Amino acid sequence: MEAVIDDYIEPAELTLHFARYQEEVTTGKVGYNTAFDYGWCLIRSRKTDEVMKGIEMFKHLYKNGQQEARRDCLFFTAVGYTKIREFELALECIDTLLKAEPGNTQAKDLKHVIEDRLKKSGLIGMGLIALGGATVVGAIGLVAMLTKKK
Repeated sequence: MEAVIDDYIEPAELTLHFARYQEEVTTGKVGYNTAFDYGWCLIRSRKTDEVMKGIEMFKHLYKNGQQEARRDCLFFTAVGYTKIREFELALECIDTLLKAEPGNTQAKDLKHVIEDRLKKSGLIGMGLIALGGATVVGAIGLVAMLTKKK
């Protein structure tokens, strides 16, 4: 499941899918598969703004698409949120999917990956806070030493 989250698209492939999508936009009728494929390409981008655009496309497809496709939209929205480190939103999507399909092993696997990354980001955050606190204490100690010498 890590591979799905850590997969990135080549710019040429994204450009190709964008052209297909734009062609259908100009005709006034964008097919579900075209929008889905372009959304998946956007989710796999290295650029946060493009990933966000992909998330929005999947949200739109979820609201306006066929019932049986909603599972995939939730899944890929969760992948997108995970890529941009919005873990709580990713968990909301995956939990919604698991309520509808409690036995979905892909969703369960993705949930574990999201939870692991959330924990890691929390530990990193706590480490940065501790480092910041130590820096402040060190600076205060240095100032105290320098003022005593005078």
